[in-house]
Amino acid sequence: MSIQDAFHAVCTEAIEAKTGCFYVTLIRIVPFYGGPEEGGWFGKDKVVEAYQRFSDRHAAKVAFSAVKRLAKEMTDTAKVEHGQVCIRQLAFCEARGIEDSNSVFGEDSGPDSYTVTITDRLPVTERGCRHYE
Repeated sequence: MSIQDAFHAVCTEAIEAKTGCFYVTLIRIVPFYGGPEEGGWFGKDKVVEAYQRFSDRHAAKVAFSAVKRLAKEMTDTAKVEHGQVCIRQLAFCEARGIEDSNSVFGEDSGPDSYTVTITDRLPVTERGCRHYE
């Protein structure tokens, strides 16, 4: 029995690994505050939101262009929504005479953003470094 046969015997709904294919991937970039060391540092996670496999490079490029436009729209929306949250937090603090909004709401990491990639490998979520370097 081959390795693939053994795997498929255990994982009955497994998808065959294919070579010569392309993955168009929508990725959400999530910034985070790492800590106060050296004046404060930030990192980011790259979260795979969705992907599609293509066997044809041209079809992948067409999809990439469409998803790139979507990613820009989603990034623009995230910026506006983040700004609205910041305005509400500042108003809350001002109404109560609180000078440092971070003391109430924590350090702000910024808005999420979105990007798109074409790769020849299955996309994976990447966690940013969680310690000061």
